[in-house]
Amino acid sequence: MLDILEHVATRTGVTRAELADAIGLPKSSASVLINGLLERRYLAIDGGRRLVLGVRAFETGSAFLRQLSVRDLARPALDALVAEFGHTCHLAVLDGRDVVYLDKADPARGAVQLVTSIGARLPAARTAVGKAQLAFLPEDEVQALFAGEPAAVVRLQAERAEVRAAGYALDRGETVGGVVCVAAPVLDHRGRPLAAIGMTYLDASAEARDAEIGPRVAAVAAELSGRIGAHA
Repeated sequence: MLDILEHVATRTGVTRAELADAIGLPKSSASVLINGLLERRYLAIDGGRRLVLGVRAFETGSAFLRQLSVRDLARPALDALVAEFGHTCHLAVLDGRDVVYLDKADPARGAVQLVTSIGARLPAARTAVGKAQLAFLPEDEVQALFAGEPAAVVRLQAERAEVRAAGYALDRGETVGGVVCVAAPVLDHRGRPLAAIGMTYLDASAEARDAEIGPRVAAVAAELSGRIGAHA
């Protein structure tokens, strides 16, 4: 199984037949191992029906990322944003059509109370932290995630273009009424989303706050991406 994971990790996608040939196993034997890894989400299937690393492989990580995880690296950034703006900040990762919240930093007082907590799961397409990450997935992967929901795909196409142009995503009352969330993606060296940093605040005077907070959150996320290894 480790041979399979190591080979897939060096590719942007591989077919079952290519993988079996590469590791020197009969296709039937390789298929049993691949199916087991798919079931446990160490492997996943992308929009082109090719095998890629799954979310469990990301969660397990390498020895380096275990020591310097995205959460560990992002925590000082969350704390700095809270100190600068006085609003709640959080970190979330994409898992299929959902986001999972990994960390949260609150100001000493006056924070907007989230409906989420660390470990909570929400639909990615309704949250700023989800939209920020969906915007940087390949189009075919987004279509595969939302297969059977053509209206959602059309809406996401427009939103993804807006997020890429602005550098950040907005959730205006979609998760909690009267609360705005601004989020920006943390990208790896391939430009794929690893996570997103978000900030929440009340909807009053939101447009003015968006113009101030959005670029700042995007800049902090870009700096974190650079520390992790993304190309500037």
